[in-house]
Formats: sequence, structure tokens, C-alpha cells
Amino acid sequence: VVHKGFMSSDTLAQVFQQTRLNFHPPLYDAYGMTIVEAGAFSAPTLIHSGGGVGAADLLRHSDNEIFEANFENAEDLSASVEAVLRDTAKLDSVGLAAGAKSRSWSEAAHGLELIGAIKDMLHNSGPSLDASPRLSDELRQ
Repeated sequence: VVHKGFMSSDTLAQVFQQTRLNFHPPLYDAYGMTIVEAGAFSAPTLIHSGGGVGAADLLRHSDNEIFEANFENAEDLSASVEAVLRDTAKLDSVGLAAGAKSRSWSEAAHGLELIGAIKDMLHNSGPSLDASPRLSDELRQ
């Protein structure tokens, strides 16, 4: 099933709750938000294995949180989709892992990651922490 256009959050939730496999077709996508959205509802996603989909930095094939296949060869892709859909136990386990990881990324987790990145930047090459006393106090904690 292909859905075109905007979906409300309620409609999106209904779709992903009924999704057996989310197929993300681009060979390259800077992020691919639908991968994480599907994961939040424990719907596993199949992406291109070429490393060009940004959400694979969060949901990793090596951690069994997404499926990957070669999308550049139609026969390989068809065989991969059939194999994934046949292995219902693996579909379920990848979906559960995707759900756990997708839902673990909260605003607080994002904030901590951002603070860590800023600390690294300031420590390695940025301006002195003393340049902003308020920022300095917050980052030193």
C-alpha cells in the first residue's frame, strides 16, 4: 500500500500499527523520518544497503533494528523482500528492537547528546568555556 500526502498523527499511528514491513525506497535519504516513525510502532523497515539513509545511524542493521537489501538490482530486491516477509519471527524481533530504540530517543536524551557534542567541540577546537559564564556552568556539569 502506498500512501501519498500528509497524514495526521492519528492516521499515521493507525497505518503503522497495521504495517508488517515499511519499505523505504530511496537509495539516499538525508534522514528518513518514516523509518523511525514506523519503528516507534514496532513496524520494521527495509532500506537500501548502500549506507545512504541517515536514520540507519539510529536504527542499525548490525543491531537487528532494520533490514537492508540491495535496491539497485530488482531481482536481488525481490528475493530480499520475499525472504524478509517469510521469516515472521525475525520480522517480529526486528520490529520490537526498532520500537525499543525509536521510543528511547527522548527530548532529554537528545539534549544530553547535544550537550556532549558541544562539550567535545569546545574542548577540542572551540572557544574557551569562560567566554560565556552561564554556558560554561551548564556544560561543566
